[in-house]
Amino acid sequence: MKKKFIITFCFLFFIAFLFSGCTSSEENMSYKVSEDFGLYDFYNKIDKSGEKLVIIYGTKGDEKETADLKWYGDYMKTIMSMFSENSNSDNIIIKSDTEVTDALIKENNIAILGKPSLNQVFKKFNNKFPIQVNNNQLIAGDKIFKGEKVAYHYLLPNPLNSKKYCWVNGALDNDIIRYIGHSFWHEDYHIKINEKEEYRGDFEKSKDGWTLSLGEKTVKDNNFLTKESKHFKFYYSQHNTHVEKEIDDIVNKAEKKYKQLSKNLGEYDDKIECYLFMDSKFLVRGIVYPYGEFLGEIYEVHNNSKKITSNKENTLLNKLGYKIYNILAHKNKRPLSRFTNDGYYLYLTIDNERAKNIDIEIKKILSTEKYIPLTYLSENIIDSSLNENIVNKEEYSFTKYIIKKYGMDKYKKFYSLNAFNNLETSLYKVYNKELMILEEEWLDYVKNADVTNEN
Repeated sequence: MKKKFIITFCFLFFIAFLFSGCTSSEENMSYKVSEDFGLYDFYNKIDKSGEKLVIIYGTKGDEKETADLKWYGDYMKTIMSMFSENSNSDNIIIKSDTEVTDALIKENNIAILGKPSLNQVFKKFNNKFPIQVNNNQLIAGDKIFKGEKVAYHYLLPNPLNSKKYCWVNGALDNDIIRYIGHSFWHEDYHIKINEKEEYRGDFEKSKDGWTLSLGEKTVKDNNFLTKESKHFKFYYSQHNTHVEKEIDDIVNKAEKKYKQLSKNLGEYDDKIECYLFMDSKFLVRGIVYPYGEFLGEIYEVHNNSKKITSNKENTLLNKLGYKIYNILAHKNKRPLSRFTNDGYYLYLTIDNERAKNIDIEIKKILSTEKYIPLTYLSENIIDSSLNENIVNKEEYSFTKYIIKKYGMDKYKKFYSLNAFNNLETSLYKVYNKELMILEEEWLDYVKNADVTNEN
């Protein structure tokens, strides 16, 4: 998936909605809040006034659940600082549920990640919230929701200090926490039921407490024409004449990519659903989850505008192929690191003719100041201000090198470990070498590269 595309949704997720163990002592939740309490005020406090936000991830689940919640906390901090007017994230702090105290919670705005069974801070305050999670069910007003696609997101007063905020983010199935990407506009809450149904709105506020009366759910447009193939089901508007003309070519390209990727990643259990929208505005209105890969869904804009359809032309990532890859990779637990995820995709899809020149290009980059040390790429989220084309080339070349040098079996072990551990820890556990040492080995190899190198 194209990073700028991802960032667009991240922007909707964070900016659009922002604009529009513990100690045993407890206090009663106060709902006496100022009249301007809400999303605009929350954004201003964190971004413009520099108030602290403590992001609290849960540690009460298994290794994968904890790793995903920590990843999500890092993701939130990165995106919020990326779009901050001050470009500063020093006031955003990430803590585990075992590290925070009542005093820390009371003094700051907080964000709680996960669900009560995974996060003891969530468990402590859950019964004080107008939306609650009990027995793996979401209770909102007079409705109860359950299922692996239910995700939630709501903003309310800090349980220990009504002048501060509490922002709750989670999903009933923690496996989807990295993909929930809420994109709501100014409302206090957003509840996603599945890929086509959602609720959003504001709490009913009084001095005695906040309550919730859900209105009608929003159901996304289902009025599509369809085209099925062996591994895909395509949906598109009858008014999208471009897709109507190109649908056979689109299907053939998708099937070709699927065949190429499934050889290494395995088959998907069902047909992949691919939604082809005429415009990005229709895409935003037409989906509930911005990242549909975990659902086995792909969302794309297809029309005759090269500006939209070729938005990946300057990088190595083919957007359709990348999304198919993510669907198949999610089934096998995707790695936390974007560097690992993208590097393996590029290794599987770049043809020999293109591959043999990339090491030469890296060699040329090394002679300039454009080379990006791998420590800058080893975090779970890669800084979007970096040159994406260079990032992709380094991802591919390094991945190709360690597979060629140490073998595919070791690489797959590393790939699997990276779903639970950060990149540097995973590399050391498999190769018994620090990232810096492996980087030196790889660069020595690249410096001796010539046009005869092959994938």
